[in-house]
Formats: sequence, structure tokens, C-alpha cells
Amino acid sequence: MNNTANRFRNFNVWVGVGVLVMVMGVTSDSNMAMAKDLDEQFIMLMAARNAAKAEKYQTAIDRYKKLVKMPGTHLKTRSEFGWVLMKVGKYRAGQQQFEMVLKTDPNNVNALRGRLEGVRKAKDRKAEYEVLTKLVHLSPKDRGLRKQLALALHNQGKYEEAEKHLAILMGEK
Repeated sequence: MNNTANRFRNFNVWVGVGVLVMVMGVTSDSNMAMAKDLDEQFIMLMAARNAAKAEKYQTAIDRYKKLVKMPGTHLKTRSEFGWVLMKVGKYRAGQQQFEMVLKTDPNNVNALRGRLEGVRKAKDRKAEYEVLTKLVHLSPKDRGLRKQLALALHNQGKYEEAEKHLAILMGEK
């Protein structure tokens, strides 16, 4: 299981703990504060996701900004925020969110896919090749990524490297 999945599972466990603490009536101040913080974070996350799905992007952005400042915010939240920023054309800001995720988890496929979109917008062919190479390494069975890498290599005149990926795609290797 990758780090993002572990963090998301841990977040869900803590939300569950918070709910149990509230249901069981454990009244220690620290437990109640923790439960309240988790509940607040969960509501903010759902509200940010909802606003994005409703295409109320500025509302979603405002909510994600608050959310990423909360203690214990997991990487998936930052990555989601990056995608919302990219959706509205704020590519640099989106890239900053993906870079923050990648500093902590360099193999985060979702953040790498976001980074790929950003380098494509910037027409940075070298970075596109690097990100695609890493993505294909992390997801070797993803035919779409491998095809994109083969095309990028072909367009850069790196025919021999492209040939390796095309052979795999055609089942020759």
C-alpha cells in the first residue's frame, strides 16, 4: 500500500476514533478537542470536495486553503487542491501543491500526474519526459502512460528509446 493510501486510511481511523470518543461519552478535554478537530477537518474536506463538484471553484479553493493549514492534513487533500487549481487555470499554484506532496512522497502517482499536466502547459519537454518515465516506472502496466512516453520520446527524436516502449505496447517484449 502506498504512503497516500496509508495516510488516508489513518485519517479515516482517526475520524472513526473521534466518532467513538463522542459516542462513548469520554469527556477528557484532550479527547474532546481531538474529536472536534477531526470532525471540523472532515466537514471542511467534504465541503471543499462538494464545492469543486458543484463547479463553485473559488469556494472550493477558499475551503482547501483553510484545510491545508489545519494540522494533520494528509497529502491527498493537497493533491486534490492542486487539481482544483489546475482546473481553473492557476497552473503555478497547482504545481506548488503537487510539489509539496512530492517532497514528502516522491512516488505519489496522483501528484506526479498533476505535475505532468503542469509541465505540459509550460511546454517543458525535458520535464515531461522525466515525469512520464517515473510514472511508467511506478505504473508499468498503464498502457496510456507508456504510449504517452513513447510518443514523447519519438517527438524528441529518441527513436531507439521509443522503440522499447512501443515493442512492449505491441506485446513483442
